[in-house]
Amino acid sequence: MNSNITVVCAADNNYAMPLAVTACSILKNLTADRKLNLYVLDGGIEPRNIDKLLQSLNSPRCNVKFADTKGLFREVPTYGHFSEAIFHRLLIPELMPKDLHKVIYLDCDLLVLTDIGELWNIEIGDRHLLAVRDFSMPTISKGVPNHQELGIPATSKYFNSGVLVFNLDKWREDNTSSKIIEYLTKPREHTLFGDQEALNAMLWDKWSELDPKWNYLFHESSKLERVFVDSLKEICGEFNCQDIINNPYIIHFADNRKPWLWRRHSRKQLFYKYLDLTAWSGWRRSLWRAGLYRLQGKRI
Repeated sequence: MNSNITVVCAADNNYAMPLAVTACSILKNLTADRKLNLYVLDGGIEPRNIDKLLQSLNSPRCNVKFADTKGLFREVPTYGHFSEAIFHRLLIPELMPKDLHKVIYLDCDLLVLTDIGELWNIEIGDRHLLAVRDFSMPTISKGVPNHQELGIPATSKYFNSGVLVFNLDKWREDNTSSKIIEYLTKPREHTLFGDQEALNAMLWDKWSELDPKWNYLFHESSKLERVFVDSLKEICGEFNCQDIINNPYIIHFADNRKPWLWRRHSRKQLFYKYLDLTAWSGWRRSLWRAGLYRLQGKRI
């Protein structure tokens, strides 16, 4: 079995520190016989933060490579707290070495709490993606406004794009990235969730579902968390719902209240545990830092 696991993350400068935390959480829980190849899609990380990121991952078990992706999606409209960097994952099949057949993509606002080698070992077959269903909006009808126009059944499952396993061979064979980018650049009345909507619209029948533990979408907002938990409970049952919440493999901080920004975040100590493994060790939220992120920060 290949001892190297390839993970791709995308970050701009505002997410350099959370990226380091995510990467260190992978290394901390990776079994000793595996190595991590981390590709960073660099949407504008400052040199000083690149240095700190490399310091954080200075391990013989980790190899870090950067790909400059800043400005590659200027023509795609963004809105609200979303940034251009959310689209960079669409370039993964073209940016990765041609002899690489699959990668794991991870957002930078999550913690890996188990051996990610177990996710790497899951067979992908002839599917384009492995992903976790988004229980906040579990069907296409809620996440793709023009699903009828596209001929997609309203009850089709809708996935979250924060944790993905790419079948690079299938993407390249079907020119999938170009099709998704074409969807994003075509004028339409409504686009709800940028790349996530486009991924679901184009791949609705070409993905397979992962165990929900691989992407537990935690919401610090009690209202949003209630919606998520109620849906999870209805679909998976109460026992499985509690097991997912209590024993996630990956916890994904899905709303705007991130643990490095929100003073009373209920998972901030868990986040700080992994932050203190990085070159940002000892960093803690302050009113000044929170204000700076709110002025400059956008979600990726």
